Amino acid sequence: MRLKKRSPRPKKKPVEGTILTVAKDAAKKAVASAKEETDIISVMEAVIEEAEASLNRTPDLLPVLKDVGVVDSGGKGLLCVYEGFLAALKGEAVPKKAVLPALDDMVNAEHHKSAQSMLSTEDIEFGFCTEVMVRLDQDKRTFKEETFRNELSRFGDSLLVVADDTLAKVHIHAEEPGNVLNLAQRYGDLIKIKIENMREQHTSIISQEHDEKKPAGVMKEARKPFGIVTVAMGEGISELFTSIGASHVIEGGQTMNPSTEDIVEAVQSVNAETVFILPNNSNIVMAANQAASVA
Repeated sequence: MRLKKRSPRPKKKPVEGTILTVAKDAAKKAVASAKEETDIISVMEAVIEEAEASLNRTPDLLPVLKDVGVVDSGGKGLLCVYEGFLAALKGEAVPKKAVLPALDDMVNAEHHKSAQSMLSTEDIEFGFCTEVMVRLDQDKRTFKEETFRNELSRFGDSLLVVADDTLAKVHIHAEEPGNVLNLAQRYGDLIKIKIENMREQHTSIISQEHDEKKPAGVMKEARKPFGIVTVAMGEGISELFTSIGASHVIEGGQTMNPSTEDIVEAVQSVNAETVFILPNNSNIVMAANQAASVA
């Protein structure tokens, strides 16, 4: 068996914690394993094991991933490719996996990377967070993801596109979202649209941060009819929940379940007649129910 090591195209500033890191670590493992193994399946299994370990390390190398509680999406995709290679070598069928929902994690990371709370509202060049889902119609226009992406890129930044044979999901920060919708409609039917004014969101975040910094006792806030306590993993997602109206966000998730006491304290800190608890994880539902019964 022969292995040829090739370097990726030069990048001005290679960033650790991306698909490049996963590919590099997997390649090193492949070379080392090939010196000891003659069975290609054994080599591929070793590659997958190292790629998965490298993928799990990406949040430690790239802070934006750790802040929103995700691994690098490109590295995850590369791992899926490796798993496909192994399945083919073994003569096994590759199970189909849902691809499009992964865009949500990518959007969370992209929003956090924008670091809106560090900017002034006037610095936001593209003011509308635009998301659209397109049911592709090849009779309208032949869909090529790279072409579609290039066409969209002229309308803004923070562009993300995920597509399969039937659907395309788009996220972009644009100044004129109508242009994005018009282009998307050339490829099929628009089945889901969401447009948010990021300047308004940013103003709200800054206002809220300003209020939180006011000395205690300056003014007693009027009791609200409703409040929301939710659970989220990572600073970025917590900021998103806060920006859309959450009264209190508890740090926690799949492997960091908050206690009943944590939830009770959060509920009691909300100045509202009725407080809704959103656990966002099946492992936290029991603690949420217990907190609701005693709070």
